[in-house]
Amino acid sequence: MAAAPPARPCPACGGAASLPGPRLPTLALVRCAACGLLYVPEAPTRDGLLAFYGEAYFRSADSREVGYTDYLADEGNIRATFRRRLRDLVRLAPPGRVLSVGEAHGFFLDEARRLGFVGTGIELSDTAARHAREGLGLDVRTGPLEDASLPPASFDWAVLYDVVEHFADPAAALVRVASALRPGGLCVLTTPDVEAPTARATGASWMGWKSPGEHLSYFSRRTLRGLLRRSGLRPIRERYVGKFVTGDLFVRRIRLYLPGLARAFASAGRLLGLPGRVYVNPYDIIEVVARRA
Repeated sequence: MAAAPPARPCPACGGAASLPGPRLPTLALVRCAACGLLYVPEAPTRDGLLAFYGEAYFRSADSREVGYTDYLADEGNIRATFRRRLRDLVRLAPPGRVLSVGEAHGFFLDEARRLGFVGTGIELSDTAARHAREGLGLDVRTGPLEDASLPPASFDWAVLYDVVEHFADPAAALVRVASALRPGGLCVLTTPDVEAPTARATGASWMGWKSPGEHLSYFSRRTLRGLLRRSGLRPIRERYVGKFVTGDLFVRRIRLYLPGLARAFASAGRLLGLPGRVYVNPYDIIEVVARRA
């Protein structure tokens, strides 16, 4: 199939030609002919992006499509997930100054502070950033990453959990992050892996697709490695990670993929009681740790 010019250059490598992406009910995607990245052909405007991440994003009527069911109500599970990840990260390098991009309500930085990290957060949602500042006493700044004042080489760590896929220009964002890291500093990010076994098996039902406008790029291990390297970050570890969820949410999610298993789990739950917290790893969220050269 011949390459055709996309509505915009590839947001990962700048390639000027694309191929049609997979056909999905609500998404029209293209694939970069140069690096292979799947992405939406038209990026939202700056104002549209800022408006998307309002208060409703963190309390969504359908989190399968957009945002979170109730981010604040799920605080216990979110914090437990961050504690688990932080315990692993401090095995790689000691706590230091950490930049958290897409910090939301401050739960990650609050947990990191308890381990000795000194944190700065960047968050598009003013409501979420104010909760972190006023409720938790954290340095979380409202606005896009490109507007933040980040002195070069001022951080030991940069953490981007479930955020790189939301950037209209992930290449520029990661160059910005790399410049804020000291030489040898570590960048940790997670994102859905569009080529994960779970994604391939579930097709159009995969949770990682989300709705138009939320996820703007769909990375594989290969395209993510390429983006990191072009940004001055050398990947040193990759693995799939999960998160803690309520037993009820676990049943609702597996019902999308494995209805029979969901019915069995729900029946057992009615007899024994659904667990309040379950660690779930569907092996489709890739975590990459990269080091600044």
